[in-house]
Amino acid sequence: MLVVFVGLALENVPFDGFDGPKFWRTLNQCWIFSLEHAAAATAAATGAGAPKSPENSAAVVVSVATTVTADLEAGPGSASRDPNRPFSPDYIVDLQQEIVGWSESLACYGLVDYEMGFWETDIMDTLESIRKSIA
Repeated sequence: MLVVFVGLALENVPFDGFDGPKFWRTLNQCWIFSLEHAAAATAAATGAGAPKSPENSAAVVVSVATTVTADLEAGPGSASRDPNRPFSPDYIVDLQQEIVGWSESLACYGLVDYEMGFWETDIMDTLESIRKSIA
């Protein structure tokens, strides 16, 4: 698996200059930031009254959300999506299922909900709060 080859699961990586904990922290913060801003874009598009992000930030997040979801849309059970509304309750459920799958793949390397790893709990909590706010 790529996780082992690249050294993402190792304390002492096979090459210089790679900071594993910083990589994982940044990746997880990007996930949470992107989800929160895409949720704000969804709220703005639907007039739900949630805090609005700056216009350029919302456009970037919509683009990122669309790119990240390409695999989900092609998969079984994926909901059809309106490009002006990045999130729907059905899409959130699909994304939560994908997160669980990724976490199960990373768990055997000890890379879930630790300093060096995927913050499944935090990301799932963020998704659940978004799902409740748009339902």
